Amino acid sequence: MYLHKELETLTRPEIEKLQLERLQKTVRHCMNSPFYKQRFAENHLSPEDIRSLDDLQKIPFTTKQDLRDTYPFGLASVPLEKTVRLHSSSGTTGNPTVILHTQKDLDEWANAVARCLYMVGLSLIHISEPTRQAEISYAVFCLKKKNRMPSSACKKKKNNTCRHPVKRVIYGVKMNCMR
Repeated sequence: MYLHKELETLTRPEIEKLQLERLQKTVRHCMNSPFYKQRFAENHLSPEDIRSLDDLQKIPFTTKQDLRDTYPFGLASVPLEKTVRLHSSSGTTGNPTVILHTQKDLDEWANAVARCLYMVGLSLIHISEPTRQAEISYAVFCLKKKNRMPSSACKKKKNNTCRHPVKRVIYGVKMNCMR
């Protein structure tokens, strides 16, 4: 059972090609951060040096101490205006650690969670609109009713009853009301 069959059925060479493309893109993106630009320079490394997945071992680790030392936003590789969510530790053992998220980060995270849940037999995830945070809710149900949402989740209901079938798209999966 696949949520994104085209990705989840790639051959090993196709997976490795995609992994390398994404690794190279990530390393190039890191160069927007003064911290990573300096860390790479100290290690005589540039994005062009990443030519295979084996080159992953060349990339220096980022430690929790690095997060503390650059508090609050020293590792940021996007402008703060593009940040939609901030996670922070309490800092009980030193400076708090701060992680910034863009909307794209949250969408990618939600997609990964959806794929994992779909893989184990769940097919609907309710996204809370104010935060876009993935939540497992009353709308999660078994694949026996695949691609159907409970009428309680229907946006077109009146008097708590769905009046007609409605299509919604959640994580790229078209959902029909169960009524």
